[in-house]
Amino acid sequence: TFCSQPARMIKEKKIMAMTYYYPRRKNTRRMNTYKPRMDVIENEEGYLVRVDVPGFTKEELTIDADHETLRIVAEKPEPTEEEKEDLNKVNYLHRERFSRKLSRIMSFPKPIDAAKASVKLENGVLEITLPVAEIAKSVKLVPK
Repeated sequence: TFCSQPARMIKEKKIMAMTYYYPRRKNTRRMNTYKPRMDVIENEEGYLVRVDVPGFTKEELTIDADHETLRIVAEKPEPTEEEKEDLNKVNYLHRERFSRKLSRIMSFPKPIDAAKASVKLENGVLEITLPVAEIAKSVKLVPK
C-alpha cells in the first residue's frame, strides 16, 4: 500500500541505527560492548583522534597507547543491589539507558610518541592528539 513503504523504510533505518549502537543481545538485560564513532586525522605533526563518548565521565574512560596502537575503553558501572530493586519497582514502557561498555582499538601506520600525547574530553567528544615519534619523521637528505 501507499503508506506501508515509508513506514518500512523508517523501520529499517531505525534498526540499522540501533544495530550500530546496540548490538543484538540474547535475552539479556545487559548491553554488549559497542564501537563508538571515531574520526582519525593525519597531519604533519601526527594524528588527531576524535571519538564520540556521550554520557561518560573522564573517570570512566581508560586510554592506553604504545608506539603503534591506541586503545579506548569506557564502562558505566553496574547498578548496586539497591538501585536494581528501585529499577524493578518502576514500570518502564521503553528502556534503552542502562550500564554499557564501549571499546575501540586503532593502529597507526607510523610509530607514535605516546608520552607526548594530549587528551581532552569536552561535550561528549574525546579528542586525542598523538605526535609521530621522532624516528618515524622523514628527513630531507641533500647530496654533497
